[in-house]
Amino acid sequence: MSFPGLAGLGGIGFVLVGIAINIVYVRARLPLPVSGRSLDEVTDDFATVGDALKRPSVLAPATWLFLTLFAAGLLAVLWRDGPGTGAWALVGFAGVLMQNVTFTCVEALRFGIASAARPARTTSTGGTGSRSSA
Repeated sequence: MSFPGLAGLGGIGFVLVGIAINIVYVRARLPLPVSGRSLDEVTDDFATVGDALKRPSVLAPATWLFLTLFAAGLLAVLWRDGPGTGAWALVGFAGVLMQNVTFTCVEALRFGIASAARPARTTSTGGTGSRSSA
């Protein structure tokens, strides 16, 4: 199989795994960033979704790998077309790499919010939790 063909399969893999991950996130009732809900409700949701968040997040790096493979194949094809398209192909590939970094940060923030919401729901939302004074 040629590299552009393999890159095309990477693009299809990115789409399929991305759809599957998002379906699992929605079924697990992961709070959406634009849900318009109160901070207490979102904190409670993240506190209860902790274990359900781990399962699809294992597949998230596969989507980044598939997308990078697709972008590399696109870069290889566009690099040969002419001098003007090569620079734009590099810009597009750099954008894909930056997108992967962004989604890595988003996943890390989701894990951080879920783990912080579990032990201290009341203190994370500004409620009156029990604090010991030393």
